Amino acid sequence: MKKMLLTAIVCLISALASGSDGTGVLGERVCKDVKPFSALNISNCCNVVYEQGDEYKVRVVAEKALLDSIADIADCKVVGGMLVVSVKNVNAGFLSSLERVDFKHGEVFVNGVPYVRVRKEVTVYVTAPNINRFLCQGNGSLRVDKMDADNVEFFVSDAGSLRAGKMDTDNVEFFVSGAGSVDIKQLNANDATFHVSCSGSGLVDVRCTGTLLCNVSGAGSIEFSGTAAKFDKIVSGCGSVCCSELRCSGKKVTDKNKACSEGERLVFGDVECPGL
Repeated sequence: MKKMLLTAIVCLISALASGSDGTGVLGERVCKDVKPFSALNISNCCNVVYEQGDEYKVRVVAEKALLDSIADIADCKVVGGMLVVSVKNVNAGFLSSLERVDFKHGEVFVNGVPYVRVRKEVTVYVTAPNINRFLCQGNGSLRVDKMDADNVEFFVSDAGSLRAGKMDTDNVEFFVSGAGSVDIKQLNANDATFHVSCSGSGLVDVRCTGTLLCNVSGAGSIEFSGTAAKFDKIVSGCGSVCCSELRCSGKKVTDKNKACSEGERLVFGDVECPGL
């Protein structure tokens, strides 16, 4: 048994050493015949960048060695008006079974997929005129540098993450659960609502001309900065909200029977409202 285990370990090390070494040189592949879509679903260790534009386009940027080895490294398909994007984890097979490692013509194959030692992550760039629903789950990562939309929803779950630059929208709603996280540099909205649960987290700089509503449960946490005409929150469990850098244009923020007025510092529940 020990001899078999030692042999398996030696085979694994040899396979890792024999895999093609990515050079770090990036290449690009454009997905053809992309149908119109208004929603985006990201999953399976996928890094996606959304670029708002006039056309529907999906392009995959990865190391050339990886693109040359795998014809369809990214699975991109439109189902019911939703673009579903996932990326193959080409090296994951080593973690599951040595029996599925093959040696062909001096190359290493895992589950029929060439093994490549990748230096840079695969990134999928998605272009569309308007997306009103984003779903980011698993280990998916979404980056939105700039966006202008009327009504939009973001669902970030599991270990998914959302990183955004400037977002201009009329009404926006965020659902953050699991270990999901959001980081928004500048959110300009009329009304904005955040639902944060489990161990989800958020860091948001907001300019809200209407109502900023936050609902936090479980061990969820969120931190706001910026301004809002009206701020309201609901906190349960061990959830927390920090608004020490948030300023309200109204005279008070109410929580049940307690209020935080302009120029005063008052802590109610798990929310700190200094100098509102």
